[in-house]
Formats: sequence, C-alpha cells, structure tokens
Amino acid sequence: MALRTYASLAHRRALNQTLIFSDGAPDQARLPPGKFVRALRSALRMSQGILAERSGVPQAQIARIESGRIEP
Repeated sequence: MALRTYASLAHRRALNQTLIFSDGAPDQARLPPGKFVRALRSALRMSQGILAERSGVPQAQIARIESGRIEP
C-alpha cells in the first residue's frame, strides 16, 4: 500500500498556483526541470530534506537535480 502524505492548505495553494502558471506560460518562460523543482520547493517553503523524506528520493539526488547535474 502506498504511503499517503497530506499537504497543508497553504502548500496545496502554492502548488496549484505553480501548476497554473506553468500550464499557461509560453514555451520560452518554462523553467528547466531542476530550476522548476527548486522554485516549487521554495514556494512550498520546504527543505531538500523534507522533500526527500516525502518523495522517497535521497536528499543528495534532489540536490543534483536542482543543480542541473542530472535530469529527473
């Protein structure tokens, strides 16, 4: 059975705003995946450690994604 986590209302609103922006943005305004992850994580006021814990991905992997060293 998958582990379900619940985000606070503020986190859900920030995520919704980010998704709305990214869907309506022109192609040249879209961010690379690493920058998008960092921007989304910052908007949610979440540390890399918390994101790693919630997503099941090691924190070092998140750091590599955000720095652009690897593609997610």
